[in-house]
Amino acid sequence: MNKGYLQYEIAGGIEASLWIKSIRKSGLSQKELLIYEGNGVWQIGFGCAYEVSLNGKGQLFAGKHGEIKPVEYEELSTGIEMALEQCGIASPICFGFANFELAYLTHKMAFQQLDAPRDLLRIVVPEVVLTLEKEMQIGVKVLDSLSQVAIDEWISQIKSVSQVINEPALSFKMGIELEDLHRHEQEYKENVQLAIENIKQGAFEKVILSRRVRLSNKVDMISTFLNGRLNNTPVRSFMFDIDGCSAAGYSPELVVKVDVNRKVYTQPLAGTRALGNNVEETWMLKQDLLSDPKEIAEHAMSVRLSVEELEAVCDKESVIVSQFMHVVERGTVQHLASMVVGELREGKNKWDAFIKLFPAVTASGIDKLNSIDFIRMVEPEPRGLYSGAVFMVKQDGCLDAALVLRSIFHQNGSFWLQAGAGIVKNSRAEREFEETCEKMSCVASYVTFADELE
Repeated sequence: MNKGYLQYEIAGGIEASLWIKSIRKSGLSQKELLIYEGNGVWQIGFGCAYEVSLNGKGQLFAGKHGEIKPVEYEELSTGIEMALEQCGIASPICFGFANFELAYLTHKMAFQQLDAPRDLLRIVVPEVVLTLEKEMQIGVKVLDSLSQVAIDEWISQIKSVSQVINEPALSFKMGIELEDLHRHEQEYKENVQLAIENIKQGAFEKVILSRRVRLSNKVDMISTFLNGRLNNTPVRSFMFDIDGCSAAGYSPELVVKVDVNRKVYTQPLAGTRALGNNVEETWMLKQDLLSDPKEIAEHAMSVRLSVEELEAVCDKESVIVSQFMHVVERGTVQHLASMVVGELREGKNKWDAFIKLFPAVTASGIDKLNSIDFIRMVEPEPRGLYSGAVFMVKQDGCLDAALVLRSIFHQNGSFWLQAGAGIVKNSRAEREFEETCEKMSCVASYVTFADELE
């Protein structure tokens, strides 16, 4: 018999950022941490009751944490769905991420193990999920398959966080120097020029090239995430810390959302300008963005491909562009944005939509196959989570997946930022490099170094 969730409420009215910042001083700091936030609603998962993972060889595994077993499947979308159905939990709440290199597998590209992170895809069903909303009680869902002792311990640890919220904050220094963002400038500009030459020769229409900036000191990920969130305007924000790897960021766009009515949404953003120092300067930059032929062409190409991809998994007549080329502000920059909507056709599930739209066209290129191959050829390291996706499956089955940009990453003791720009035939290397600096600033200004907190 499938198990479900026990529900509790704990005194709320606590600012979510203060509650999350206090996790490090509680027993919860030793648990797996998964955060997904949108529209002011924070979902926080702790622990790992069940997981599904896809490795670099295309093998799917599922089971309890540390006891996962192979899953036989013909199609990845049905394999994921089947694996989650076997978890023994009715309507499980899931958190997950997909690395950029998943695209090599789903696009049937020649695969090299050196390209692959350990997991191309990972889905975690936490033992406990909290919902934090402004001026509301904290909602707690705990798996009812846990022992009463374990449940009591979770509730006790959650309540203990509130006891340290009012402790005085330590003073610390935020931000990295602007000149640090200019590393690898010449190498990046040369890659942009090479991309332009390939586009002119007809290899592809557009490609997004990125560059990585490594940080020399240890970063306090929770403080960095929360400080940056207060100063960014993402469509979704996220953080996770699991198995020694962590990432945090402020996603500017949805890769895909599938609701309870099987309606599919994707939101391509392409075309960028910085925000100005005042309202008038921002408005002038906005008008420049809306009238720039290069930016408009880049955006229109992205919308066109998004429509084509939705038509592959949706009833074709249902696919529409519900919003076209309006401007949204995301942190230190503003983008051209559109929304493309369709309805899943019979025989397709939400994972079909995710796989078809992954990676986001605005983080790979057009056509995807050749642009992804070019990225692999010229970028010096595998991207990993950068330009992949983080996602959540809610209890009603809705899938919500956000593009991993404007983020900070940590693995094997190394911390880094990464940003890219869309290259088309009339791009200029100087401007594309400047754009990567503008995008990295969304995070760079709020990086908090751990040694400043000791």
